[in-house]
Amino acid sequence: MKVTGMILAAGFGTRLQPLTNMLPKALIPFLGKPMIDYVINKMKDFGIERIVVNVHHHREKIIEYLTNKDFGVEIKVSDEKDEHLLTGGGIKKATKYFQNSDNILVHNADIISSVNYTEFLSFHEDRHARITLAVRSKDDSRVFCFNKQMELTGWMNKKTGKVRKSKVNETPKEYGFNGIYLLSAQALKEFPEMKKFSVVDFFLEYTKTNPVLGFVDNSPYWFDLGSVEKIEKAENYFRKEGIKIE
Repeated sequence: MKVTGMILAAGFGTRLQPLTNMLPKALIPFLGKPMIDYVINKMKDFGIERIVVNVHHHREKIIEYLTNKDFGVEIKVSDEKDEHLLTGGGIKKATKYFQNSDNILVHNADIISSVNYTEFLSFHEDRHARITLAVRSKDDSRVFCFNKQMELTGWMNKKTGKVRKSKVNETPKEYGFNGIYLLSAQALKEFPEMKKFSVVDFFLEYTKTNPVLGFVDNSPYWFDLGSVEKIEKAENYFRKEGIKIE
């Protein structure tokens, strides 16, 4: 099974201002290196040979960085120069780079985790899934809801009480989204005809007819580096635990 990687790096990083006033979020330093380096290296170590990175905010800086550094893996840039297409639209625009791929491993640029890609892909393939989301038991206000078969049935914001239901589910299991997911080639073909859309909206609609599965990640750590405070918290964890990541 051929897997292509995609790193979503086009966002504005508003929670990381003022740092993102000068840099794209993906180039903000974490433990001395741009955060995108860790995602690229993790995908490379897994055996992925081609990684697609979408860009928009401070696009010139990230294009220059990716062009000038040899990561030892093929890097393709999907340039959203004219308009930020959101997560779903960004993936759809990059489709030309996914030819001959069985699955796409999509990863937000600002996520650092120890999720086991081998176990994740095996779960996805063993169940012949079209879409599998990596999820985790964590203290999130916004959660995905799953049934006993770990099929996505809805979404909920615990702070506001907003609920979006895709399927009937009397006893939902709630998990926080890892920002990491696998898309089959078939699922890509069934993306909506619109140019700009959220991939979460797509998940919630798609699962009504084709189960979107949840893979529960119980690995040691997961961090969202989307704010200065969260970066500091993650850096403190790695230093305290003596964990080195490349």
